[in-house]
Order: sequence, then C-alpha cells, then structure tokens
Amino acid sequence: MNDEKSIERKSGVTRKERDCLITVRQNSSRQFPIRLCEIARLMGVKPPSSLEIVGRLEGKGLVKSRNGMVKLTAQGQRECDRIILNHRVFESLFVQSGIPVEDACRETGSFDYFLDRGTVEAVLQKIGNPEVCPHGRPIKSSSGKGAT
Repeated sequence: MNDEKSIERKSGVTRKERDCLITVRQNSSRQFPIRLCEIARLMGVKPPSSLEIVGRLEGKGLVKSRNGMVKLTAQGQRECDRIILNHRVFESLFVQSGIPVEDACRETGSFDYFLDRGTVEAVLQKIGNPEVCPHGRPIKSSSGKGAT
C-alpha cells in the first residue's frame, strides 16, 4: 500500500485533493465559482487530472461541479478551515523553532491535511495560542483559542 492511500484513510483526502480544495477556496467566491480549466492551470496538472480530482472530491461531498464550474460545499469549507488551521499552527511552531518562514510554509503543506484535531489543539496551546501565523493571517481553533 502506498503512503498516499494510507494518509487518505486517516484524513479523508489525498495531497492532490488537499491542493485542489485550497485552490478552489483561494480562487473562487460564492458568486463566482472557479472553472475546472483554471484549477488545472493553477495546480499545474492537465485538465483530465483536475477532472478526476474534482470527481473524487465531489464523491466525498466536498465540492460541487456543474458545467465546468467548481465550488466548495459546506463540508468542503469546513475541511478547508481544518487544513488551514493545521497549516497555520504548525507553520507557527516551525518558525518559533527557527525555521525560515517560506521553508516552514512549504514543509507544513506536505502534511497539514492529515493532522488530528487534538494534536493541533495541543500544539496551538503549547506555542502560546498565537493570534496570527507568520504571514499575519488569523489563527482560530475550534475551541476558540487564538484569533477570533
């Protein structure tokens, strides 16, 4: 069994699916969903690959696709919120440990999608519940710790 499948079972999404969710979130709004071809371009994959990834995400209830336009579902939005919290918390930990910001961001992106909520909450508390990540973006946990 490859590592990607093992990680997917734990978190529900693969690395490529994580990248797609974040791409959809960062490049669309409620009024203007993102086009499938734009997802492919932004992710650096061919359109058939983006179609496959979006199809898997749709099967998991995380996105809706219609006429080549893709948007997050409420469940997809929650999954993105979880991934972003994980990313910002561990990025903050790494920077506090002396790792340069861009290195911390890149490294954190390789595992932020499969972290357990309890682990993230414990790390957030241990690093002093910062209100913002090293990039100045808000950190808000499910327990209300961090920024509001």
